Amino acid sequence: MHVPPGRLIDQLSNPVVHDALVVTLRTSLVAQALILLFGTPLAYCLATRRFPGRSIVVTLVELPIVLPPAVAGIGLLVAFGRFGLLGGTFSALGIDVSFNEAAVVLAIVFVAGPFYIRQAIAEAQAAGSGKWPGATLPDIGELTAQASRIAQSELAHAASTA
Repeated sequence: MHVPPGRLIDQLSNPVVHDALVVTLRTSLVAQALILLFGTPLAYCLATRRFPGRSIVVTLVELPIVLPPAVAGIGLLVAFGRFGLLGGTFSALGIDVSFNEAAVVLAIVFVAGPFYIRQAIAEAQAAGSGKWPGATLPDIGELTAQASRIAQSELAHAASTA
């Protein structure tokens, strides 16, 4: 389908398009913050430590990369849906994570998080595992930025080939 550029620009003033862009931006930013907040320490731990069960953690982190998107979506719905494995628990706590922005954030974290963690581990190992414990905040920020850029490009490539 081809949309002329003029019509595309005109549609940006449409309230529905505006709302969709705002939701997309908001959910992407929240998901990115969660990935950075939880993914960076996990990547640090996986890059610098050897512990029992490490291979299981790495497998669980990389599982979303190898799952077909439909399987991942059904799995998230079965796990977190209203009638899913954890849906009743979340409902009892007053948390609803199905068919709303929280579900979108969860899906983005599930899909994009492994790419970031994988790249952050590679960056940490490339920098030398001795660098992370004594790293300054700008060093960690630079590693995080590099990993995030590469993970985003890998995710975009994966989405374009799916």
